[in-house]
Amino acid sequence: MAHARIPGRAAAAASAASGARLLPLFESAPRMGGSIPRRLAAVASSSRIRHGSSSTSTSGSTKEAHTHQTLGRQYSLFFTHEASPGTPFFQPHGWRIVQKLLRVVRDLYDRQGYDEVCSPQIYSETLWKTSGHWENYRSEMFGVEGYRERDAREAERIDARGRGAAAAAAVAAGHHAGCPAHGHAEHGAGDELAAHGSGLKPMNCPGHCLMFAHEERSYRDLPIRFAEFSPLHRNEPSGSLSGLTRVRRFHQDDAHVFCTAQQVSAEIFKMLGMLRSAYETFGFPASALELVLSTRPEQSMGSAEEWERAEAALRAALDASALAWSPNEGDGAFYGPKIDVRLVDALGRKHQTATIQLDFQLPRRFELHYKNEHGEAERPVMIHRAILGSAERFLAILLEAGQGEWPFWISPRQAVVVPIGRNPLVKEYAQRVRQTLALGDPLDLSFRTPSQQDDSLPDASPRQDSAALERQSAQEAQKLLHRAGRPLQTFHVEVDSTAERLDKRVRRAEMGRINFVLVVGEKEMENGTVNVRARERAVMAGSSSGAGAAGGAAEVAAAEAGAEVQVGRRGWERVIKKDMGEWEVGKLRELFCYLDSHHL
Repeated sequence: MAHARIPGRAAAAASAASGARLLPLFESAPRMGGSIPRRLAAVASSSRIRHGSSSTSTSGSTKEAHTHQTLGRQYSLFFTHEASPGTPFFQPHGWRIVQKLLRVVRDLYDRQGYDEVCSPQIYSETLWKTSGHWENYRSEMFGVEGYRERDAREAERIDARGRGAAAAAAVAAGHHAGCPAHGHAEHGAGDELAAHGSGLKPMNCPGHCLMFAHEERSYRDLPIRFAEFSPLHRNEPSGSLSGLTRVRRFHQDDAHVFCTAQQVSAEIFKMLGMLRSAYETFGFPASALELVLSTRPEQSMGSAEEWERAEAALRAALDASALAWSPNEGDGAFYGPKIDVRLVDALGRKHQTATIQLDFQLPRRFELHYKNEHGEAERPVMIHRAILGSAERFLAILLEAGQGEWPFWISPRQAVVVPIGRNPLVKEYAQRVRQTLALGDPLDLSFRTPSQQDDSLPDASPRQDSAALERQSAQEAQKLLHRAGRPLQTFHVEVDSTAERLDKRVRRAEMGRINFVLVVGEKEMENGTVNVRARERAVMAGSSSGAGAAGGAAEVAAAEAGAEVQVGRRGWERVIKKDMGEWEVGKLRELFCYLDSHHL
């Protein structure tokens, strides 16, 4: 993005000054089922939330609301370390959530014609001067210099100082073996070398300009939509760093659209539609969004006529979107007007997330052009756009809203298989169940028959040499690869085969916020089934809204009455309850796919 900051310093300072705890966020229920669960809205709407309070009262019980930092440690999502301040270490569970956040945006990209690209992390000073960041944004950037270059520069400085000292001594002695001014010039050359460095990118727009300029463009090619998720770095002051909300490295759903002036309004309208769809998927209704149109400031680039056209295009798109918005006169960026989107939480706090910005500056600075229908060179309009903004910051908002509860589709720990009994084949069966549910492989029960099991195992006798074993292992791997193929939907399924009692393992799964606990014993192994326990239905699927509530009343009524709902039909998520009984593994996999596809 252009010059968008991550969170506002003023908001962070105000929060710190008030000493307010970070609490569950949204009051209104999500409009899409399955979004961040119904419980999120219930926690906020039924709680007495006060500034400075360390707890919320829900249904007469007191429950502390934790910060995202505490939740991150508790559920092994991320941590920070003094070895790299402001740069979170994402653990496997946390990174899975981030990837699912970005998956929502990628799905929208596929539908809206965006092309995902990857540009370099480091650019030379020349590019930053071309883009204007060298003069206007350098203090927010990290410089980059190789150790070889740094050592050479340091050696040059030491050498220059030595020559200067020798010359000064010679002058003091009445000798003119050298000139002190020459030594000073050498030192200046070293400083000049240091100035010609490189910088880590704080945004993607200059790189995307180079990608646009790399090929000849025609009006028929426009609009061109580049999207990128590579990490960005900004030199935030060490005292302002905070968890995931104020960081030095972050991932942004960054995109830049190059289009004609006539296409601006339609592109902005599509972006607003993408924005609304994404936020409703995560459980944030339009009423939780605050849109602001910032217009021409006193210091700006471009003619008044260009600004008027650009602002008119943004107004037209906002009006057509049916989203509430307000003007913010004179607060646009110097390079163009912009739309800022803020999430408003139950405490009235505003979280800067999405942004849409028009840019007159960069297309001129990089001399971008395309050939119009008359074969003449014409300047494109550039639109900067982010839907979620920083993925790290968006995750922090979701964490504090849900307090560690996740619907199935975004959950980092979706199911755990718990084998019981002493039969070692049951543990093997648990692994086969995990493979089927996680990857969609057919449930292979051949291991239950000793003769088949012996035939399938490689001959490990001393007579067989290692080369033969290697060949046989490679052949087995190839068979598995060809048989399994590439699944379109994968899930995170664990196996807990520790020797602890069943109730302890189930309790551990509940404390870990795992959505499904699947118990298997000899009976389930013989039947090719699992015994299913789910977390509370309000957590698993928003039962008051969304895909399940948009239709299928008969199926819903049947599920509530205990009858079987047809597989894959609307309302199927209503079968979820604390004790779901015995399920065929393949059918449970279908339920997983259904929940994932409908963001439940």
